[in-house]
Amino acid sequence: MKNELRKFSLMLILLTLSPAVLAETRWSFQDNGAHKFTLKKYSSINSSYSDKISVQLTVDANAPTITKLFYGADFAVNEVYPGANRMREIKIGFIRIGGSAYDRYDYENSLILEYPFLSEDVPFPTPDIAGRNFSRIRDDVFATQMIRQFAAEPMLQVNITGFMPKIVNGRSAFIAVDPALEAAKFVKKMNGQHKLAVKYFAISNEPLQWASTHRDFIARPLSADEYIDRYVKVVIAMRKAQEEISGNPNDIRILGPEESQSWNWYQTEAEDDCKTSVEGVRRCSYGKGLVKLPDFLSYFLYRLNELEKDQTVNPKQYKLLDYFSIHTYPYFRSNYHDRSSFITDRGGEQDVERYLKSVDIYHNNTMNTVNYAFPLNRSIGLIPWIKDIVARYYPKAEVAITEFAVDSMAYIDYHPAVYPIFTAELLAIAAKEGVALTSKFLLNGEIYNPNSHALVTEGNTVTPTFRSYEILTNHFLGKILTTKANYEKAKGEDLTSYATYNANKKVIAVLVFNRTSENKCATIQLEKRPQEFTSLYSHCFGPWSLTLANVPTKESEQEIEFFEYGSTELNVKKISH
Repeated sequence: MKNELRKFSLMLILLTLSPAVLAETRWSFQDNGAHKFTLKKYSSINSSYSDKISVQLTVDANAPTITKLFYGADFAVNEVYPGANRMREIKIGFIRIGGSAYDRYDYENSLILEYPFLSEDVPFPTPDIAGRNFSRIRDDVFATQMIRQFAAEPMLQVNITGFMPKIVNGRSAFIAVDPALEAAKFVKKMNGQHKLAVKYFAISNEPLQWASTHRDFIARPLSADEYIDRYVKVVIAMRKAQEEISGNPNDIRILGPEESQSWNWYQTEAEDDCKTSVEGVRRCSYGKGLVKLPDFLSYFLYRLNELEKDQTVNPKQYKLLDYFSIHTYPYFRSNYHDRSSFITDRGGEQDVERYLKSVDIYHNNTMNTVNYAFPLNRSIGLIPWIKDIVARYYPKAEVAITEFAVDSMAYIDYHPAVYPIFTAELLAIAAKEGVALTSKFLLNGEIYNPNSHALVTEGNTVTPTFRSYEILTNHFLGKILTTKANYEKAKGEDLTSYATYNANKKVIAVLVFNRTSENKCATIQLEKRPQEFTSLYSHCFGPWSLTLANVPTKESEQEIEFFEYGSTELNVKKISH
């Protein structure tokens, strides 16, 4: 299993950062964008539709508020930049620069140590890696200025692996460095020297996988305590640097631990943390004495809370975390290394309905049977679990999902509806659950492929996921409202609904997902007071689709604006080979 995890990590890096061979596709489609139409309130009520979806008009003051900042995307700084017109169409609040390559990066000279194609038994090299190639990318100052032109805030990653490419005696070398010193210099460069007022800094990238993704210079998994001690020194140094610049150490926001390793439920696999019994059972625990926690994430939060109060470690009581951040890459293949090992239905086709319904594991206790990024045959409830451990161990932090996409491997040939519809509902769930920030991997790419992670390729060519992202970033904003369903014909998981109230525009956005391959018809009601319902409209929701309706709350405004996107709008056809 350990070797499989290492292969998983290295494959992710090589495929997302190297030029990919475009995979053959078994699908054809014609993407003309969302179907836009209007209906007058009350005019389309169909009494034969027994299924009802109700939106409670009462606004809970404690409900999450969705702003532009909720929506973000990861920036490929060396790829073709998205056109200004496309950036106006998706109104995202921040753009993240990060990923595993930035744990092999030096901000001073913009050098990255390139990845080797190594076998599993490559020995740990000397820190100065001779004969290796270094790439130069666009520097952080330029990238930050570009992001600001997109009317977004930058989020920059900080390399704390302890190694960086440096210019030594006129030559590139990969050497050991002091991570805290380098992080402080990075803050001073961006916010002191260049006065860019960068607010968001993500600390490193997926540290539980360093010994596989960076095994050419990291010999073994770091224990939880090793990583946390290093992290804390880095954050304290960054806060101190910012305090020297602006007088306020909290002018920067810190995100961590940027971890994704859900398949083994967030274990370090370090010998100090995990032991194998004589029966061959691997068990991990974190902490000393009476404190024994079962996973790295819980322990990370617990120790930060303890160390933040420790006068010997943190004499100025700097806040050690602002956003507790994770990454997630659900995938629906039984063998990660086999690009075609899709989970299929009884007819041998991709089981799209199960894929789309599996998004429920992010917010309830649905049993996981199809998402191989998580333990199978187990209830997950990921976001509520994350919120619970944050509330228990470090309640000052907010929750962020700073990388997400369908499948971490590039160009997987899923049915064209999977990428846009799954992505959109994951965003809706995160919004409803109170996640503060989300970042879609990836904003931009160089080569068009409908299965690309990128929202925009070749500057202006968009993928289907761009369409669903555009609908949400423009319209799914404001206070989260409660929705309820009363189904007589549909199953409870066939149609799902979410809603927001935009007080500025006086509009309720009702977002409905149909996760089945058939039309599903229902009537949308407004519940102004308990059990007092007003039917607004009836609609048949297309197969594998999302439908967003902007319902004006003023009685004098009658037109409801609709945006519908899914397999019908994509006009999907299967190509026989």
